[in-house]
Amino acid sequence: MTALQFALLRSASWLAPAKRRAEWLAEWRSELWYVAHRSGGRATGFCLGAFRDALWLRRNDEGPAQAPLDSPVRCLGLLAILAVIAVTAALDLPEARAILVPSPYPDPQGLVLVWRGGGRVSEVPSTSVAAYRLLADHRQGRFSGVAFYRRLCARNGMEVAVASANLFRVLGMPAPSRGLVISDRAWRKYFHSDPRMEGRTIEVGGGAAIVAGVLPEDAWRFPGAFDAWLLDDDRATERGPGFVVARLPKAASWGGPSIWPISVPDGEGGVVRYECFRLTSSRPVLELLWLLALGLVVASTVTSFSLGEYGGGTLATRSRRWIFLAAKLALLLPIVVCGALDLGAIFTMGLAVHGMLAGSVVAFRWTLTDQRKRCPVCLRLLTSPTRIGGASHAFLAWYGTELICGRGHGLLHVPEIRTSSYWTQRWTHLDASWRELFTPAPR
Repeated sequence: MTALQFALLRSASWLAPAKRRAEWLAEWRSELWYVAHRSGGRATGFCLGAFRDALWLRRNDEGPAQAPLDSPVRCLGLLAILAVIAVTAALDLPEARAILVPSPYPDPQGLVLVWRGGGRVSEVPSTSVAAYRLLADHRQGRFSGVAFYRRLCARNGMEVAVASANLFRVLGMPAPSRGLVISDRAWRKYFHSDPRMEGRTIEVGGGAAIVAGVLPEDAWRFPGAFDAWLLDDDRATERGPGFVVARLPKAASWGGPSIWPISVPDGEGGVVRYECFRLTSSRPVLELLWLLALGLVVASTVTSFSLGEYGGGTLATRSRRWIFLAAKLALLLPIVVCGALDLGAIFTMGLAVHGMLAGSVVAFRWTLTDQRKRCPVCLRLLTSPTRIGGASHAFLAWYGTELICGRGHGLLHVPEIRTSSYWTQRWTHLDASWRELFTPAPR
């Protein structure tokens, strides 16, 4: 053994785990002595292979790496994190929040946003003051009320809108018809929850305004992130495009499409085309349940709902297995629903329908597939799949794949070809005498 070879082994030993370093180095020294006496010219190359062996030992010293979802706790934890992210994003996006959270307005399905230019509604106003006046003058039984609002200014970081005096009356809210209405968030953030705020006079947009009230939290569901609304007909219709909110008559509130075109005279012998966007579906919860039920039906055509035969086991074991399955489904439903609504709010709500249907199919299929691959005792993923037998043995002997629980709780037999004897996967419990074979030896 030369000094170079000894230095190579000593350097490689620092890559091995500290608790096994001495044993590893002694083994490689003994092997090097044998290699040096049989083929001295290859001893140096043999020492270079020690680096790779030391790295392999470090990676596998604590046993094989576990799958990210191997543990039931990690599986449910990851699903819970994804559910929180999906729900938080949905509550932060106005279009998704309008479907999930009950509307604060009475008869919300009767409220529409009148929009010009087609496409989806955005935060950029597209309706002029003249168009608002035409809509208000030519309602002709089409609307029971029409209101207008637009951005006015920013005051010390607070976004202020100016609106027609009937804005909150059209929304059906018990709010004043003149003065400045501030949001609950702005009242807490900019005015420090001052209980004597009502009646104060503040400067807004170059003029004085009297605070008439505080709008309840989450009571604004329309385009434009405003902190206050100045109710003033004259200033609202001075200049600049804005948004038009209208209320349908009682008879037209229920049913009908969510988007439809209307035509309004332009005062010069022509017409101007607008689109009415219904802000709230009349039955959002029923529509969500219908999509989930349809996804369950589609999932039944692409995967079996059978979980296999699991004879024996205590009542606590069987209950824990079903509770784990129910918990996965309970966490996947908000992920699918809110995730689809997030996509719809970002791109187009038509995508939410397809995303929810496809997501529910994938979620149901993954839940069942994952449940079949887990030990019914410890709920960990089974390991070491082994093929046994052949297709010609299907009617005479066992043919399929066997998986084993890493903690020695049992074996899972999954048939490759369904027969009258083996038509579904079957679990075999192992008694406590087998546990020693699966317990890592102390080091």
